[in-house]
Amino acid sequence: MHGHRFTPQPAPPEPTGAESLDAWGFRDSAFTVLPSGNVQLTGSRYELSGVELPYLLPWIRRVMAIDLPVADTHESSYPPEVPPSRANLPFQSEIRGLLAEDAISDDAMVRLRHGHGHTLEEMYSIRHGRLERVPLGGVPKVYARGQGGLLDVQIFSVAWSLSSSGAIFGCLGSD
Repeated sequence: MHGHRFTPQPAPPEPTGAESLDAWGFRDSAFTVLPSGNVQLTGSRYELSGVELPYLLPWIRRVMAIDLPVADTHESSYPPEVPPSRANLPFQSEIRGLLAEDAISDDAMVRLRHGHGHTLEEMYSIRHGRLERVPLGGVPKVYARGQGGLLDVQIFSVAWSLSSSGAIFGCLGSD
């Protein structure tokens, strides 16, 4: 059939495709130490998933010159306490005219998810309850749809003298 374009529906999300909230990667994927002392990658998304890796711990110990005892674990205490948002209510009220109704979130868990995790230190902090602040100081998360939406938010921000870099919004972009 010429002249007609077929556009498939988006693939349904995989139930195992959820991102991990307290670590890099996905919820179904983690390295575990088996009773044999070998390491195994959990889940099923990677070719190595379910495969015993008997040489991984010895290699890490040798290359990094560390003992790395498998019994020395640090259980996650996620989520940490999240400081309250420092919302600029007049700004939010006016910018809502440019954005979708659900485009601004002051929800603590949304701010935590989108305002952390860029460094190993931050990942450790959120896993072990030692997060002193949510990066960007509790600024709300703004969801802008596409490049035009980002430009609208940026121009509006400059007009409000809040930011010329967009950093005031924390992780601007589509989700």
